[in-house]
Amino acid sequence: MSGLLHLPPTGLPRIPRYTGVAEHLVDSLARLNPLSVLRGPRGFGKTSLLVSWLRRDGDLPETLYLSLTPEAGEAEGFWSHLRSGLAQVDPTLEPAPQSPNQGSAAEPSALSEATGHPEVTDTVGTPHAVDTPRTRDERETPAGADHEHAVRSWLSRRRSPLLLLIDDYHEAGLRSGAAGIDDALLDLIRQNDQLYLVIAGRTVRALETIGALSVETLVIGPEELQLTPSMVQALAAELGVDLTTERTRKIAADLGGWPSAIRAGLQRAASGSAYGTGEVTLGNDYIAAMVQDLRFETVRTFLLRTSVPSDFDIETARIIAPEGNTVRMLRNIRAAGLLRESETTAGTYYYPRAIRSALRAVLRETRPGEEQQVYEDLMRAAIGRNDPAQALVYATKGRLWGLALDLVDTQWSYLLSASPAALGRAATLFPRQMLAENARLSVAAKYFKDLPNEDGAPIWAGVDSASLNAALALHRGRQVDAGQDELLLLMQWGAGSLLAGNLDLAMYAFSQARSAALLNGDHSESYLGAAGIALVHALQGEVDQCLNWLEETNLVQWLEQGRLASGADPMMLVAAAARALALVDGARPGADEAVVNLADPDYRDELWALCVFIRARHTMATGHTAEIVRQTSIVRTALRHIRSGSLLEALLTTALVDSLLSSNMVVVAAEVVHRLAPRGFTWVAVAKLRLHQNRFEEAVEAAEAALNSSGESGRYVLEAHAVLAAAHRAAGRAQRARQAFEAAMHRSQQTGQRRGIDLMGRGLFLTYCAEEKALLTLWPDGNESAEALAEVDPESVTLTLREAEILQCLTRYSGPMGIAENLGLSVNTVKTHLRSVYRKLGVSNRNDALAKVQRVIVRT
Repeated sequence: MSGLLHLPPTGLPRIPRYTGVAEHLVDSLARLNPLSVLRGPRGFGKTSLLVSWLRRDGDLPETLYLSLTPEAGEAEGFWSHLRSGLAQVDPTLEPAPQSPNQGSAAEPSALSEATGHPEVTDTVGTPHAVDTPRTRDERETPAGADHEHAVRSWLSRRRSPLLLLIDDYHEAGLRSGAAGIDDALLDLIRQNDQLYLVIAGRTVRALETIGALSVETLVIGPEELQLTPSMVQALAAELGVDLTTERTRKIAADLGGWPSAIRAGLQRAASGSAYGTGEVTLGNDYIAAMVQDLRFETVRTFLLRTSVPSDFDIETARIIAPEGNTVRMLRNIRAAGLLRESETTAGTYYYPRAIRSALRAVLRETRPGEEQQVYEDLMRAAIGRNDPAQALVYATKGRLWGLALDLVDTQWSYLLSASPAALGRAATLFPRQMLAENARLSVAAKYFKDLPNEDGAPIWAGVDSASLNAALALHRGRQVDAGQDELLLLMQWGAGSLLAGNLDLAMYAFSQARSAALLNGDHSESYLGAAGIALVHALQGEVDQCLNWLEETNLVQWLEQGRLASGADPMMLVAAAARALALVDGARPGADEAVVNLADPDYRDELWALCVFIRARHTMATGHTAEIVRQTSIVRTALRHIRSGSLLEALLTTALVDSLLSSNMVVVAAEVVHRLAPRGFTWVAVAKLRLHQNRFEEAVEAAEAALNSSGESGRYVLEAHAVLAAAHRAAGRAQRARQAFEAAMHRSQQTGQRRGIDLMGRGLFLTYCAEEKALLTLWPDGNESAEALAEVDPESVTLTLREAEILQCLTRYSGPMGIAENLGLSVNTVKTHLRSVYRKLGVSNRNDALAKVQRVIVRT
C-alpha cells in the first residue's frame, strides 16, 4: 500500500547524504521515551532525523515505520493504514481491505465556515477540522470502528517491545477524527508499557500537549530542529562550500535556521559558479514552493499579507488578513518556527528576512496590486491609532503618493517635531518631480533622512505653537515673496523641536537655518538661526555660549533696527528672552534691565510662558518676600494657559516649587511636585523639596536621578550637584560632598551658570572655597561671598560648651525638639542656643551650620 514501509533499513525514505542533523537530537530519540514528538514545517528535517537515528542505532526493538498519506485524513483511513502496517509485523492481523472512499481526499471547501467546524492550523497554517460533539450512539459506532478496534486490541495484548514511528502525522484526521485518534493512541501508550510511539508532523496536536501531562514525553520542535550558525558552518564544510563566520550567521538568521532551505542553497553553491565564494542562494524558490503547496487559501492569504509589514501584532494581522481565526493561525505558525516574536513588551511578530522576502515575491507575482492594498490598510490603521509618522511610512512604501502628500500637509507640525527621521526617509521615496515641486518634501529629504531613529513620540506634549509658527511665517513673508521657503521650514522645525524638549535637535535645526541663509547669500537673514541657537543655549543653562551668539553682527544689527522700529517683531522676543535668561542664570550685571525690558506678547502662548519663567527665576534670586508671592501668583496663572505635559509647563512648575519653598509652603510644594511626570526637571524639584525637609537620603536619590536623565536638558545639572553637596555634607559624607561641590564648580566654570550654586548653602560654599579663593567669584553674588568670608572666619569662632554640645547634636537631629529631648533641656532653651550658634557662624540655617562643623574651635 502506498506510504506504508516496513523496516529493514533499505525500505526507509531516501534522505540527503549530508543532512546537518544534530547528534544530540539523535541521542535524545535513542533513549526511547514512551512518546516522542517531532514537530516542524515542511523541510525542517523531521524525516531526516528519524532515518538518521534508525540507521545509526541497530539495537532497537522491533520497529515499524509508517508514512501517512492524504488517505489518513479521515479516521477510517488512518486506522486502516495503521492496521495494514501492523499486519506486516504480525501476519495474524489481516490487512484492512481498501475502502472505496480512500484515495479521494475531501475538498478544502468542506471546511468552510458553513460547516460549523472549529479550525486548527498545521505548522504552516493549513487548517483542519477537529471533532464536533457527537451523540452517544455515534461515539459507539464511529466510521472505521472495526479497524480501530482491531488495532487497539492487538496493541493492548502485545507484550514484546514495539517501536512505532508515524511520519506525516499531521495527515491523521486532517478532515475529521483528529481528536479521537490522539485520544486512542494516548490510551494505548498508557496501557502498554512495551509500546514506544514516535510521531512526526507539522501540527501541534493534543497527543503532544495532553500526552506530556500523562506519560514521559520528548518534544523536538522547530527551535531544536533549526540549524544554528555552527551547524550551518559544519554542513557547508561537508559540502565543500567556504563560508565566513559572518556569512554563516547571516544565512542562519535570514532563513530562520530552515534546514532544507539552507541545505538547498549550500548545494547550489557547491555545484554552481558560486562554489567556494560563499555566495549562497538562500532558497527563495524553496519557500515559494512551500507557500504554493498550502491547501487552504485562507492560510496562504494570511502568510502573504502579513509578510508586507516588517513586523505586526495580532490587531494588525486582523486588519490586513481578516479571514480565518487570527489567534489560532498565529499560534500555529509561530509554533512551526516560521514566525518569530520580538523580545519586547510590544508583543510583535516578524518573519526571518529571507522567508519574508520570498513571501513578498510570491505576493507580487501571484496577486498584483494586493501589496499596495495592504499598505493602504496599514496606513489607515496607523491614522486610527494617531501615529501619523508610521502612516506616512506605509503610504510611501505603498506608493500611495496622494495620500502621503495629504499626510504631509495635515500633519506637518507634528511630523516636523516628533518624527523628523521618519519624515525624511519617507520623503526620499517620493518621485523626483514631486520633491522638486514641494518645498516641505525637499527640505525633509535634504535635512532629515540621516537623522537617527526616534521612538515615535515627542519628549513633551504640545509639540508645536500656532502663534510662534505664524510669527515665523509673517516675518519671512516680509522678506520674501514665497509662502514657504527652506529657511522658514527649518526655523519651524527648530521651534517645534525646542517645544518638544528635543534641544539637541533644535540646535541642529537652527544651525542649518543659519547655514542655509549664509549659503544662499542672504547674510542678513542668518540672525534668525543665530537667535534660535542662543535660546537653546540659554535653556540648557549654557550662559557664556548664549551671550556669545547674541553678539553676532547680523543679530545685533537686527535687534537695533527692531528697537527703533515702531512695531515690534515677535521674533525679536526670542533673542530678548535668551539674553534675559542667560543674564539671570549667570547672575550677570544687566539682568535687572533685561528682565524689565521683556515685552509681553499679544498671545498667551509658549513664548509668553517663557517670559513668565524668566521673571520668576529672577525674582527668586533678587526679590523680597512680597515680590516672590506676587510672582508665584503669576506663575500659577501661566500654568493654566499652557498645555499639560509640555516643556514650558515643566519650567514653570519648577519655578513655582522654588517660590513655594522660599515662602516655606512645603506642603503645597510637595503637592505640586507629586503631580509632575518623572523627568529631569521633576527630579530636581523633588531633590530641592527633600533637602528643604532635611530628608537627605531621599534628596541624594532624587538628585542622582536628575543627573541620570540629564539628556533632556543640562539646565538642572548644576542644581543637582549643588543639592548632592548639601545633602552629603549634612549626612556626614564629607568626601562625597566635596566631589559634588567640585562637579558643581566645574559645571559653573564650563557654562557660566551661577544660579543654583546657592542650593548648597553659603556656609558649605565658603568652607570648600577656603583652599581655592578664585572659586569665590562663582557665588551668585561674588561681593557678598567675599565680605562674608572676611566677616566670619571659621577658625576664630568661639562657642560655649553648651553651644558646642547643641551643635554636635545638630548633626543627628533635624530640629530643636530632638536635641531638647536628648540633652534634657526645654525646646525654647535649645532654640535660644541655636540662634546664638547661627549668629556666631554667620549662617541662617542648619545646613550651612553643619558645613562648618569641622572647622570650629570650641572653647570653654
